[in-house]
Amino acid sequence: MNLAIPPDGLVQAIISVVAGVVALLLGLYLMHRAWNYRDHRSERDFIIGFCLGAGGGAWVVLGVAIWLGLSAEGTVAEAQIRELVVFTNATVRSVVFILGAHVLLQAWKDSRRAR
Repeated sequence: MNLAIPPDGLVQAIISVVAGVVALLLGLYLMHRAWNYRDHRSERDFIIGFCLGAGGGAWVVLGVAIWLGLSAEGTVAEAQIRELVVFTNATVRSVVFILGAHVLLQAWKDSRRAR
């Protein structure tokens, strides 16, 4: 759940939040750009933008969870932070699954059109 380099938890949280904000902004840009298209690019860009935005939001939540985990005291607070980290990681895995499924579906549709 943690980055190997650098080992400092606060630096990991900052890296996670910065990467999350960049991915979230890129996702929002792609979703906004998708509204200008009127062909298959709009669906593709919107789904890619949504996946980037959701993953970026999850990374922001993960960075905040790491920061809260560093300042939390007690086993109950640590358990709640752990649950949040696990949920965030599951969100990112789901987003990657959605993106992969969409890419495979588009490749299948393109191969059928080529016949």
